[in-house]
Amino acid sequence: MKTEQRITHMGVPHADLAALLLPRKYLDLTAQPASAWEEGNTNAVLSVTVAGPATIHDGPPKRITAPGLDAEGTPVTLVAFGNVRPLQEAWRESGATYVAQGTLKVWREQYQLGNATLAPADWVNCIMPVYPSKKGVLGGERVRDLISERLAALATNAGEWLRSWFREAGEDWDEAALVTLAAEGHSELGSNIDALFFRAHQPRSVAEGEAACRALDRVAARLRIAQMRALLPPASEAARLQVSGGCWRTLLSGTNMEPTESQRAALRAIHEDLCAPHPMRRLLAGDVGSGKTLVYGMAAAGVAMAGGRSAVLLPGEVLVRQVAEEFRSWWPELSVATVTADGVEGDIEAPIVLGTSALLHRAWETPFTLFVVDEQQRFSRAQREQLIGDETNLLEVSATPLPRSAALLALGGMEVSHLKPWTEKHIATTVVPRDDAEARRSLFESILADAQAGRQTAIIYPRREEDADSGGRSSAVEMAEAWQKRLPGQVELVHGKTPADEKAAALASMRDGKSQVLVATTVIEVGVDLPALQHIVVVEAERLGLAQLHQLRGRAARRGGEGRMSLITSKTDNEDVMARLNVLVEHQDGARVAWEDTRLRGFGALAGEAQSGAIESPFPGRSVEPEGAEAAAEWLFMPELTSYRTPALSSES
Repeated sequence: MKTEQRITHMGVPHADLAALLLPRKYLDLTAQPASAWEEGNTNAVLSVTVAGPATIHDGPPKRITAPGLDAEGTPVTLVAFGNVRPLQEAWRESGATYVAQGTLKVWREQYQLGNATLAPADWVNCIMPVYPSKKGVLGGERVRDLISERLAALATNAGEWLRSWFREAGEDWDEAALVTLAAEGHSELGSNIDALFFRAHQPRSVAEGEAACRALDRVAARLRIAQMRALLPPASEAARLQVSGGCWRTLLSGTNMEPTESQRAALRAIHEDLCAPHPMRRLLAGDVGSGKTLVYGMAAAGVAMAGGRSAVLLPGEVLVRQVAEEFRSWWPELSVATVTADGVEGDIEAPIVLGTSALLHRAWETPFTLFVVDEQQRFSRAQREQLIGDETNLLEVSATPLPRSAALLALGGMEVSHLKPWTEKHIATTVVPRDDAEARRSLFESILADAQAGRQTAIIYPRREEDADSGGRSSAVEMAEAWQKRLPGQVELVHGKTPADEKAAALASMRDGKSQVLVATTVIEVGVDLPALQHIVVVEAERLGLAQLHQLRGRAARRGGEGRMSLITSKTDNEDVMARLNVLVEHQDGARVAWEDTRLRGFGALAGEAQSGAIESPFPGRSVEPEGAEAAAEWLFMPELTSYRTPALSSES
């Protein structure tokens, strides 16, 4: 198979677009004597003259040592492992001179060039791009040969390919302005995309090549943003709702609540969205206790009063019943139906329908006017958008938005309203190493002391009962028995299979102050309000995501004040785990937790299904990093770059 055919297996659409395969690094093959390089440099380049025959050592490992002299006449021994043939062939000609690259070391007071390779003659004293390779398919050297032979034409092809994608996304843009912004002041890179490709593959310095690749990555980020924005619903007069300002006052009077200023700001923004000629795409963000239910309930009721229908998707039956009861008590004149696995309660044609994912399994004759997704991080993108028609307004609700939603917010694909909690609170969060006996003993004693003082604790275990895969680690059922022995009559147990009446009794005992310790699984993540709960302990915290942990943290100090969260983990030596848990140690606000989660997990697919992970770049083997996407998003507001303007993101707080 020819190289032109093989390169398509590297992710390139066809050989004429080979320039899309950007170098992964660059090597400056300007040779210098050994004394000019720092010891340990892995990219040292030396001009070496053969000073004697090479020796092959059978090993293990098999290697070759080849004596030589550098440009200053200093002895240098080249060492190579594995494929010894290139050095073996070269060292047969005494006095011949080659340029070699490798790791410079000093061994027994003599220079040694480890992992030595002979530099390609065509690239000596040049900046050589190093390309990705695919074992058994195509080596990086052949990729370099293919691209360098036809670089001018390939750079033009790649540039036109990118332009065609921008045009398909409906982007009316100034290419020179985009390149200038992407190049971050490196004017030497040129003023068009073709020039960026050319300099990425044939730079005059390592710094120039790296700058060209960074610029192309930012152009790629801008393309992904354009493609994401092309999916936003178009303007349509049919999407306008005639919602009078007076209806909000009427609805609010039924709740007997005085909304906070951030709730009022959110309602004003939602009102403007509903009356606009394009469907709403808004996130309602707020921590536990910020009053999100009141705001989205008012939105659903307002749509009902304007003659529309609303559906509210919730993550559990308990929460569906709880919210339905609130809506019915606030607005008894409005019909509210529920749809769960148990069936339909109420009129299925009601203007407000609440339900679990069972909502998604029914055939609805007409699309809903408003679709609300509460706890949006609990649902897939397909689920969240299943009931959306061309003119449906979407309101997603979360304390910790999914990385993809955080990306849409940052990149101009979704509006956001932030809610502040009703009362100020601070939950001090600490990480407790499981193998630190003293730290665990101190935590254990503090739970007992809190119980004696009437301060409540919830201890969350990752599993209900021990199983074959648990490795002997504790479970909720097992540990509830252990805690009961230490605090007789003061411990309650709740998990996913607890009968509804037993669960209600356990929670009532906690609310009444009869019990002081609640042993549970993550079932208490939503829909549980225990005013006296001050301390959340999570065992094997590394098993849970940041959003879930933050939701659990929100159960503490529901009425404000000080609370605690203890994260027990056996993975303190795992950098990724500690980076994630330390987000909770350092940040209290759910929006900030969500953004840090985005940085750790990636944005996800802006125009696809993935809700986290890297944004796939149009350049094979690369991804769009959050920092590059953020920078590209800022360009949306620069009139010199594009003919359309995007309204600034709202951030009412």
